[in-house]
Amino acid sequence: MLSSTKASDKSQYRVKKYICIFLSVILFGGLFAVLPTTYALTKENSFSKFPPEPVKFVRINRARQLRMKPDPPANEMPYWRLKKNIYKKMLEERLITVSVHKSKISEELIAFDVKGAGIVHAQSETALKISQEYSKLTKVSSHFKSAYFDEKNSQLFLVVEAFGFETRMILAMDLVTEKKRSEIQFEVVWGELKGMTGAIGFENMNDESCEVSILSHYQAARFPLPKIFMGFAFEVLTQKVAEKMRSYIESEK
Repeated sequence: MLSSTKASDKSQYRVKKYICIFLSVILFGGLFAVLPTTYALTKENSFSKFPPEPVKFVRINRARQLRMKPDPPANEMPYWRLKKNIYKKMLEERLITVSVHKSKISEELIAFDVKGAGIVHAQSETALKISQEYSKLTKVSSHFKSAYFDEKNSQLFLVVEAFGFETRMILAMDLVTEKKRSEIQFEVVWGELKGMTGAIGFENMNDESCEVSILSHYQAARFPLPKIFMGFAFEVLTQKVAEKMRSYIESEK
């Protein structure tokens, strides 16, 4: 009799356990299904038409100079060149390395830095030229929903979607070229990530390959996107988009 009661209690416990799991799945599944829609409907930055009108701005980084020197001193060397195991994988396994770092600048400001690089089987001049075909970004990755480049004002209008969230932005684009290195420098002048600056660099390694790198910096009192996306998820997303961009460059060269 006692054994039968214990068996009955265990059975009821299992039923309750499965019910709790089932309800949790429904709750969190519904939450993640609703969040993207809610975010898209409530965000303030929204184009009334696409592309929108060019915006006037004062560039944060006015100096027309490279963000990274072609042959930097040891204290300025990017991490992928300092760590031999990473660079070896870049050369032999075609690794695209990306590092996302968050830090607290002050009581009011938080910094968000993205650094990364990969090897592309193309000359830097070719990779640079293809990368500047901004209006074709929708062919590179499904994350780019819309792309339009205003050549007159050197402004790139983008609609980007990731993890069910959509963000719209206008980037001021600038090309800085020196003998050994070229950079597409950008600054977000409108949108959720307004104030973000960065550069995509191109350097020849030999007659067949070049190193393409990205350096990006953003600081604000709070991150405009959910914190979960401003870390490892952003790192993975950047890496995947970079892989698709590399494949696109190598197929178009």
